[in-house]
Amino acid sequence: MSINKKYYFDDTGNDQDGVSWDSPLSWLWCGIMGGCGCGSSDTLQELAFEVLELFSKPHKDRDFSVYDKIEYEIIAHWLDNVGMIEHGSSIGGAWLSEEGEQVFESIKSVKEKFAL
Repeated sequence: MSINKKYYFDDTGNDQDGVSWDSPLSWLWCGIMGGCGCGSSDTLQELAFEVLELFSKPHKDRDFSVYDKIEYEIIAHWLDNVGMIEHGSSIGGAWLSEEGEQVFESIKSVKEKFAL
């Protein structure tokens, strides 16, 4: 599912729509994936980025599988649902969509500023 939206997160904490976020991971979790900020959201934000980062790598270079833990697989399906990955023949072999690449690169470019 490709939604052809241009995503970015700048070093001042603003996204493509001018919305200000506490961190790029809260933007991923709440702004893109539709999660909320309550409960274990800090842990879930980190987990979502871990799985997004996994799909940025060639399959042979991945250091874990979404099948290693059920929460990885759930996040992978969620990322697929919001258009961040291309599912392919199985969720474990998915890769970043164009939008997913935009999000990943945006987060990667500001990680140090936000001490992630």
